Amino acid sequence: MRPISTQAVFRFSHAVSLYVGALKACEDGKAAISQVGIPTFLLIGFSLENAFAAYLIASEHPTQNDFKKHDLEKAMKACSRYGLIFSKADSEFVIKLNPMHKDFVFRYPEKMDRVDLGEMKAAIRTTKSILADVDLGLKIKGFDVSVLASLLPED
Repeated sequence: MRPISTQAVFRFSHAVSLYVGALKACEDGKAAISQVGIPTFLLIGFSLENAFAAYLIASEHPTQNDFKKHDLEKAMKACSRYGLIFSKADSEFVIKLNPMHKDFVFRYPEKMDRVDLGEMKAAIRTTKSILADVDLGLKIKGFDVSVLASLLPED
């Protein structure tokens, strides 16, 4: 099993990569939501899932089901047990996104009736805010992802 620091770096790095993918897919929120909404929100959901997982792994959270079942709200609430609290607006976004992410609506669009998560630009800003909070939370715990990433072995 990999050290906790390595697991946290991998998960958070993956979260950031997914966020960057979402940002590019929607042209920083400028693209038409009807054209790129599905892949953008899919990437946002998985970005948040991996960010919460990184924090819970760094916190040595004993229950992997809290971050391996695609339940964003459950993972976010588990993070709060370790001092990571999000703004009301950020929490509301996660709660609104959660049922669709958990049910793979963005992966299997045939499940989609009608989805309204607001403008992509706002979703991108909210995701960035949550990632920044997770990054700060990891640093407070002694996990500086940028420093740890430079120490990872090449193999």
